[in-house]
This record gives sequence, structure tokens and C-alpha cells, in this order.
Amino acid sequence: MERPFSHEPEAWVGLVGDRHELAEKIRECPESPGVYAFRGIDGKVLYVGKAKNLRNRLRSYFASDLTPKTEALMSKVARLETIIVGSEAEALLLELNLIKKHRPEYNIRLRDDKHYPYIRVGVMDPWPRVTLVRRRQRDGARYFGPYARAQSARETLAVLRRIFPYRTCTDPALAQATRPCLDYHIGRCMGPCTGDLDSAAYKSMIDEVVKFLEGRHGEVKSRLERRMRDYAEAMEFEKAARVRDQIRALEDVTRKQLISVPDWKDRDLIGLARSRDTAFVALLTVREGKLVGKEGFVLQGAAEESDAQVLEAFIVQYYSSSKVFPHEILVPVEIPSSKDLEAFLKNERRAQGGGERATRIRTPKRGRLKELVIMAMDNARNMMEGEVPREEREYAANRKAMEDLRDFLGLERLPRRIEGYDISNLTGKQAVASMVVITDGKPDKSQYRKFRMKIEGKPNDFAMMQEAL
Repeated sequence: MERPFSHEPEAWVGLVGDRHELAEKIRECPESPGVYAFRGIDGKVLYVGKAKNLRNRLRSYFASDLTPKTEALMSKVARLETIIVGSEAEALLLELNLIKKHRPEYNIRLRDDKHYPYIRVGVMDPWPRVTLVRRRQRDGARYFGPYARAQSARETLAVLRRIFPYRTCTDPALAQATRPCLDYHIGRCMGPCTGDLDSAAYKSMIDEVVKFLEGRHGEVKSRLERRMRDYAEAMEFEKAARVRDQIRALEDVTRKQLISVPDWKDRDLIGLARSRDTAFVALLTVREGKLVGKEGFVLQGAAEESDAQVLEAFIVQYYSSSKVFPHEILVPVEIPSSKDLEAFLKNERRAQGGGERATRIRTPKRGRLKELVIMAMDNARNMMEGEVPREEREYAANRKAMEDLRDFLGLERLPRRIEGYDISNLTGKQAVASMVVITDGKPDKSQYRKFRMKIEGKPNDFAMMQEAL
């Protein structure tokens, strides 16, 4: 059973009882902004929500005309927890943190692909590397993403390698190097392993990598052009030629990115398409008048929620994981909580060392910006049309497999949850057990677990399996 929330636990008020008893008890709730959470009989968080008026919002869950989704939720509720906060913006932030922590079944949430990938730039290291990682940490590095697909992140890394000669070797390999590698000899690495490279020059190049990932392509090009001229004036023509090649590679990348915009503001364009319980979001990234990125995200639990609620959920979940905040976020429909979202984004930017600049959320009504949002909507629809048939095929195949398994095992109904276990050890030492979970016929990676075994000595898979179970 899960413990009560760790955020100011003394401030949480817990109400326990059946549906009728809870309906009576919410009359005691204050008419204040706050956050509430429904838990099941096993203590698992089912839903987290926020409210401008807690009492009024909670009373709506006990009305007679509930939607099917809400009716299904309330049939499982055994406990209600509430907390009063100072403002709607604070409620939004707390709601986000709780959803990220507990991933409630009935909340709108980004589809869990374990961890979305990021590009990590180790700016705090003596000789920084640029790598693909699955988890962002507070280690002083710069992180860019999240990317919806690992392939998108790898394509970005491939572009970086064409333009910037940073090292790809690991720290141990660099420390043990006795001679320069092939990348150095073909001009794809500045060669910190040679011992002749100035650390400041290498870090200046890494700073250009960061600016490129931020979308500051024009600034990067200007710096490279100045460096090329400096090398030429110093008659270091070989170095000048290498920088010229970098500039050409950068121009090749950016030439196809130009789009017509009324100004050079940084903007993120969000498009939305929906199918049953699933929402598809296309995120187009515009920097310095160039379309520098396109990502697609899937949100689950969107049934019976408005487009504005889906967009709000995406914005808070995506930008709490991002370190790049544009001047404007353009969305296809008005979001009533846009001012609170803007305050949230400003706090996130400040907390991540990005300064005080605000991000504005807009819904263009006409002109070129409206056309750009329509373009984002078209991308979201294309994503949905490609995804939904695949999901329908997967659903049919999973359903058939579950029916076959039910018949083979002689079960009365389809199995809802299947767990698989395996034991691994080195002659009885360092033993671990792994658990995989199939929910409704689909791999449920958020439920996968690894267990360290306490049993040691001779290999004994049966005893270890007993311990794991």
C-alpha cells in the first residue's frame, strides 16, 4: 500500500469511506484552491486533480449524471485526500508533481516509453562529450529534449557530428590514449588526446554545440565566420579550411529549414488530433525563422477531456522536462488556465537558470501564425492516421492471443494482468530476479521490476524464485 503524499504530509486531509460516506464528508471541505487525489482500496493513486474551489469540484464527482470514465473511476475509490494551496498556479505545480510521481490511471499522461531520450552536453567536464541519455540528472550538464523518438535524437547527433569536431571516446579511453584516433586524423575530432589542444578552444566549440541545439544557428555561423577570418589573417590556412567546411555543413542543414514568419521570435507550435482515449500532439520548433525540429507525442487517458485540458496536460508535462523555453507557444484552442501556465513556465525557466523572460501562450486567429498552427495540426493528424491503424491491428492481435490463452488454460475470462519472472546469477552470487508485466495483452513497461536476491551460496533457482514471488 502506498504511503500518503510526501509533499507537506501534515497538510493533507484524508477522507475514508464508501461512495455515500465520502459524499457526506466532502461537505466539510473548504471553498479554497487546492489539489485532491482519489486512491483505490489498495492505496494506489487513481486520479489527481486541481480545483479553484475544492468543495464544488469534489461535489461534481458524486452527481447522478457522471460520464462513463468518471463512473468507472468512482467505482474504485476508497479514499480521498485533499490539500489547500495558496493559488491556482501553486495547485497546478503540485498537481503536475503528483502526476509525474504516481502516473495515475485516470489522468491524461504522456505515454510511458520508460524514459524519453535527451541529448546531454557535459559542459562542466574538462573535455565535454555529447551523448544520448534516457534520464536527466542534476549534474551540471546541459540537456536537450525530450525527444519523442530515439531516432530523432540520433539524427540530431549525426548532424552535430557533421558540423562540430567534438570527441566521442569515453573518459577512460581518453585517459589511456597513447596516440590520436582516426577521427582526429580525418578532422572529425579536435584531439584532446594529443596533449596539444587548448581546453578553452575546445570548450568554445562545445559552446557552439549548445547554441546550435538551442536553435541559434545564425549566431553559430557568425562565430565560425569570424574564426575563419582570424585563421586566414594569421595565415593558418589549413585551420581556416576546416572551419569553412563546418560553415558549409551548417548551411546545408539550415537551408531547408527556412519558413516565412513575421518576425524572428522563438516559437513552439502545437498541433492536436484525437482518437478515442488517445491524443496525438505534434510539436514544431521554430528558432530564428527556421523550423529546426518536429516531434510527435502520444497522451493517454484523454477520453472525455476537452482539447484545452489535453493541451494543458501536455504543456506542463513536456516543459517540466525541457530546459528550452521559447518566447511563445502557439496552440490551436484557447486554454482558460493560460495565465497560470505562463506563471508555471516562468518559474520552471527561473529554477533551471534560464532567467526571468516569460513565455506567452497564444491562439492566433488569423495571418501567418494561424497558418503555422494549422500546419502543426496537419502534422498531428498525419501522426494519428499512421498510428491508429497500427494500434487497431495490435489490439486485434493482442485480443486474439488473450482469448487463445484463456481457452488453453481453461479460464473463465480474459487474463487482465500477466507477470513473468526470471532468475539470473553468477554461480549463486549477484543474483537478481526480473519481472515483466503484460496488462490487457500489451507489455506494461512502467510495471517492470528488478529484485536483488538475499539468498546466496549454491545456485538455487527454485529458492530464489520463491523469494522473488
